[in-house]
Amino acid sequence: MSSEGGNLVFYTGSTKNIEFRTGSQGRIKLNEEDLADVFSQIQRNKDEILELKRLTNTPLNLSSEIIQLQSQIVNIEDRLYNLELTFFKKACNSNPCQNSGTCINLLDAFFCLCPNNWQGPDCSVDVNECQIYEGTFLGCQNGATCINKPGNYSCICTPETYGQYCTSEFDDCQGGSSLLCGHGVCVDGNREQHNQPSYTCICDDGWMSPPGSLACNADIDECSLPNPPCSVNPPVRCINMRGFYFCDPCPAGYEGDGKVCTLINICSVDNGGCHPLAVCNNISGTVPNCVCPDGYTGNGYGSNGCFALSTICQTHNPCVNGQCLDTAFGYNCECDPGWIGINCSEKIGECSRNPCYCGGGCITGVNGYTRECKVVGLDCSIKYPAE
Repeated sequence: MSSEGGNLVFYTGSTKNIEFRTGSQGRIKLNEEDLADVFSQIQRNKDEILELKRLTNTPLNLSSEIIQLQSQIVNIEDRLYNLELTFFKKACNSNPCQNSGTCINLLDAFFCLCPNNWQGPDCSVDVNECQIYEGTFLGCQNGATCINKPGNYSCICTPETYGQYCTSEFDDCQGGSSLLCGHGVCVDGNREQHNQPSYTCICDDGWMSPPGSLACNADIDECSLPNPPCSVNPPVRCINMRGFYFCDPCPAGYEGDGKVCTLINICSVDNGGCHPLAVCNNISGTVPNCVCPDGYTGNGYGSNGCFALSTICQTHNPCVNGQCLDTAFGYNCECDPGWIGINCSEKIGECSRNPCYCGGGCITGVNGYTRECKVVGLDCSIKYPAE
């Protein structure tokens, strides 16, 4: 089957037929004419013609009957001829189907098979594809505007999309991050205007975009920032390079990477040099503070920094009139007032220094003395009036 000049043409092999088959109640019609009835009538007419011809060949003497029969034959032949003219009339010869529609000959009529973009009896009415394709994969996508035209349609894409149906999106970073952003990473954006690429650059550490440019080609001087990256306390020198910086080492007594310097814990290694029994206190500087534990004395530094105190004061207090203090090699007594001696056992004599004048007598007492004299005063220095 093919289309030639708007006509639908059926071809078969040399020994093949063209058959139309219907169901038990089906009919094949051409312009409301049932072809089965037409062919049946043709067959009956043919049978009648044959019967008349057969009868005319029989010897009859009645000329009137023969004339009547001949008249019927002529009438039937005329009807058959008219029927054949009607059936084989080709209405498609006038090419009634427009816009590349395919014409099918019917009984004294035609039928047009229209393309998808045309409709109507003769394919002259435009199909509005924007309506029938809306919401399907053949419609305009991603917010595009559909424009219907005679016989077709088109899509006006948004600035960010392109393609027949606007299904593709622009990738403005296709040029590569190194080419577009230098020392940075390209991030694709949404175009707001047609033919105007949109992207941003995320700069690597140590780089920034100069005014008027998206590319990360300007060095950041980290050492000149309000908050410098290197340690301030203790101070550490910052050295700027293109795209990076580095800090000098932490000063003595500190540890870290130069950005952050913390005081070294001297006590964490060998107890900071203190006596093994001493308490090491980490303070500013390189020398710790060593404190001997209770029951020991000394400066706390080194293996000989702490000495065990004696236990004489605890076992038997030798200080009779005073406080006993243990030492590394014995004890010391802090005597109470009025007592002296190693063990505070000797009472101090106030009269030993002869505090009374004028020959007055002195009597030693507890924490002091009394006088015996004829003159006035604690030390007999004031004479009585003359008698």
